Amino acid sequence: MERKILVADDDQIVRKTLTDLLTYAGHKVTAVPDGESAIAQYEGHDMLITDYNMGMGMTGIDVIKEIKKKHPDYKIFLMSSDTGDVEKEALKEGAAEFLSKPVYPDVLHSAIKKHLSDENQQPA
Repeated sequence: MERKILVADDDQIVRKTLTDLLTYAGHKVTAVPDGESAIAQYEGHDMLITDYNMGMGMTGIDVIKEIKKKHPDYKIFLMSSDTGDVEKEALKEGAAEFLSKPVYPDVLHSAIKKHLSDENQQPA
């Protein structure tokens, strides 16, 4: 089933790679370069996949906190090459999944399937 997925990452190559991968898997993807854009555009999407470190602006943790204030059940995956404290904080703040970079396609697809199966579908 097609899902609407928002991807936020400051790295254009990562945005393009994830967009291509998710589109090929049958999803409709919107990609944005920063946290502010993610917050402005997440509504209408089934989930958000965001990077942790996006340059000078908001971090992925900041994005999670902002979205969770309004929509505590919204599905957000946080990606980072940093593990440990970042992963713990992301999960504490409400991330549905923490994905270590580089993100492997099978891990990503499994996580999406787990969180966006028909019985777990949330209104967009």
